[in-house]
Amino acid sequence: MSRIVYLAMLTALVLPLALACAPAAPPPAAAPQAPAPAAAPGQAGWQQKWDQLVAAARKEGKVMMYGEVGPDLRTELAQALQKEFGIELDVVSGKAPEVAQRFLSEDQANVHLADILLAGQTTTVTVIKPRGVLASIPPLLVLPEVTDPKVWKEGRVPYLDKDQTALPLVASYRSFLLINTEMVSPKDIQSYYDLLRPEFKGKITLYDPTIGGSGSTWVGFMNRVVGADETKKFLQQLALQDVVITRDARLHVESVAKKKYALGLGASSQVVADFQKAQAPIEWAKVKEGGMVLAGAATVAVPRKVAHPNATAVFINWLLTKEGQSVFVKGYGHPARRSDVANTGVDPSVIPPEGEKILWLDEDFVLTEPKLMPMSRDIFAPLMK
Repeated sequence: MSRIVYLAMLTALVLPLALACAPAAPPPAAAPQAPAPAAAPGQAGWQQKWDQLVAAARKEGKVMMYGEVGPDLRTELAQALQKEFGIELDVVSGKAPEVAQRFLSEDQANVHLADILLAGQTTTVTVIKPRGVLASIPPLLVLPEVTDPKVWKEGRVPYLDKDQTALPLVASYRSFLLINTEMVSPKDIQSYYDLLRPEFKGKITLYDPTIGGSGSTWVGFMNRVVGADETKKFLQQLALQDVVITRDARLHVESVAKKKYALGLGASSQVVADFQKAQAPIEWAKVKEGGMVLAGAATVAVPRKVAHPNATAVFINWLLTKEGQSVFVKGYGHPARRSDVANTGVDPSVIPPEGEKILWLDEDFVLTEPKLMPMSRDIFAPLMK
């Protein structure tokens, strides 16, 4: 059974004492590497390499994951890992930014406990990766079914960054425009540019795009789709529609659900799902600009120094197999990144629609999004006074 390590036990007062009093951690290995194959290249080569790796992982007996890991996901992963390989999964669970800071503090203190990191795409790219603490993932991958580009929805192993240190595990579709269907017919909204029509003046609410969140992500989406100059021009025209800005994600959706506003831009998908379950007359608009695929807090990375290098390599390989992705989807509740995994039990609204124009979030998008916030402040500041 998995051992749960609570973040609540880690405070600025307790951590130094705990580190001082705890038994010495096993010496960390360098970035985990799969054993060199002893057989000729081909089927027998990778199989023998994998068998050696699994045998070494069983001797280590454990892998430690840091991340935003809910109870369902933790249970599914732990049971599967124990059954398949006889490896115990330990988890330090908490909000991704908090867990990331704990990992970085430990790394700075030369304490290397985490074998696997599971965080959001933004946290991974902007907080963890710049510290130079992540290993390259490709050298860890042994199984042919993992490296086969045909099994992935993007037609390639879906690394988030150019250095291939992070990899999203799910493909959650996002639309950004919410409609109250009792006030506006979905067929009347075919593009974001329809929001500039006179009849929608004073009927639009926008989640604040001047701070990190779904509003700024929508601006980033527009920037990628129509370009920087056109995005600025569009936002200036949108501001003339007397758009109402909010930083309350629930109130933002509720104001559309209760007919205070007809349209909501940059709405939280989780909050929308809650209101839809309550039969609120709201739905996502389908616009010609398309939608976006994100991974939420399900981006996996491997530290450069780990305590269980072989178990880490086995775990990361298995997570990317059809079986591993199926287990992860069941526990996480979002669509798989692999194209051969059924999304059983997943909310249909977050499954990428067939034939829809899709923008896949990547490292460049994450790094560009904050740079657009000053533009949003210049345009929408008069509406926020």
